[in-house]
Amino acid sequence: MYYQETGQTFRDKTLRCCDCGESFIWTAGEQAFYFSKSLSQPKRCKSCRELRRRTIHPNIDTDWKSTMAKAMEEIQRGT
Repeated sequence: MYYQETGQTFRDKTLRCCDCGESFIWTAGEQAFYFSKSLSQPKRCKSCRELRRRTIHPNIDTDWKSTMAKAMEEIQRGT
């Protein structure tokens, strides 16, 4: 698939997760996004990426939620 934004042609690729060994599809759209951000191709499937994120940053969801709650309070108060 040709992406005009990047000037590149991408096709879906089957990759193998380095953690669980399962195959996963890296879509042409994902490749275009990674290319536009100068990112390398993923090594892990979505499930293993999520597990790794939760293991490395166990409080990221609660930290994000509390930050958003504080921001919403400030918006509502008009500060």
